[in-house]
Amino acid sequence: MARAAAQLSKASRMNEQLNKVLDEFTAFPILPDAAIELIELANSSAFLFKDMVAIMERDPSIAANVMKVANSAEHGRQGHVRSINQASELLNIKELAELVMNSAKASYFSTGAEDGYVYLMRTRDHCVLTGRVARILATEMGGLDKNMLFLAGLIHDAGFILLARHYWDSFSALVSQSHNEDREMWEMEKEKYGFSHAEVGALILEKWNIPQEVCGAVRYHHHPWDDEKTQPFSTIVHFANFLSHYMLDRSAPFELKKKIDQFLHSPGADLVEKYGFALTPENFVKFTEKLDEKTKVAG
Repeated sequence: MARAAAQLSKASRMNEQLNKVLDEFTAFPILPDAAIELIELANSSAFLFKDMVAIMERDPSIAANVMKVANSAEHGRQGHVRSINQASELLNIKELAELVMNSAKASYFSTGAEDGYVYLMRTRDHCVLTGRVARILATEMGGLDKNMLFLAGLIHDAGFILLARHYWDSFSALVSQSHNEDREMWEMEKEKYGFSHAEVGALILEKWNIPQEVCGAVRYHHHPWDDEKTQPFSTIVHFANFLSHYMLDRSAPFELKKKIDQFLHSPGADLVEKYGFALTPENFVKFTEKLDEKTKVAG
C-alpha cells in the first residue's frame, strides 16, 4: 500500500513537472551544425527558399518550429498548414531568420552532456530517414498525402528531443536499460514517467495547431492499433519507423531477422496489409532494397 502511494506521488510530481515544461516550451532547440547552416543561409545574398526547405527537411526540430509559426493565429491558418513546403511559402525571410536565431539560442542541455548530442544526432538521422520512407510508402500505397506523411515521419520523435533536454540523466539511463533488456523505450518511459515521448511530442504539436493527422501519427506511431481517428497515417509512420531502424542498423543479421519476424507477426503488420501493402519476408527484403536506392537519391 505504501509503495503504491509512493508511486502515485512520484507520478503526480512528474506530471506537474511535465505540465510546467509544456507550458514554458516555445521551440525545439536546434543542433549546432544545423543552426550554423541556417544562419549562414539567412544572411546570404544568394538566399533561396528551396535551400531553406532542404535544410528543414533534414532536421525535425527546425521543421516543427517552422510548422508552429506557420499554423499560428498570426497567419490565420491554424491547423491548415500541412507540409514544410506550404509553411515556407507563408513565412517571409525576416520571420525565418528570427525563428532560426531564437531556436539557436536555446541549448539542448543545461549541463555538459556530449553523449546526449551524439544520441540526438543519431535520432535526427533516424527521423529524416523515417520521413523519407513514409513519403515513399504513401506513394506506394496510394490515397494519402505524401508530403504530410513525410512531415509526420520527420517529427515523429519530437518528444525524444524534449525528454532528452529536460530529463537527460534519467532519460539516458533509460536508453541504456532499453538496449540492455531489449525492451521498447516508449513502454519503459510510461513506467518511469507516466508518459511516453510519443505522447509528449503529440501534446506539443497539438498545442501548436499542427494538423490532426500529423499529431495522431506522432502519438500512435508505436501502437497504431489504438488510433481511432488517424490510423492510416499512424500505421504508415509506424511501418516507416521500423524500416528506418532496420535500414540504419544491419550489423547483426540474426537479430534483424528476429525483429523482422516479430514485426511480421505483430498487429502493426496486419494494419499495414489492411491499408494496401502485402507483407511477406521476401517482399520485405525486396522493398528495403528498393528503399535503399530511393532514399540515397533523395539524400
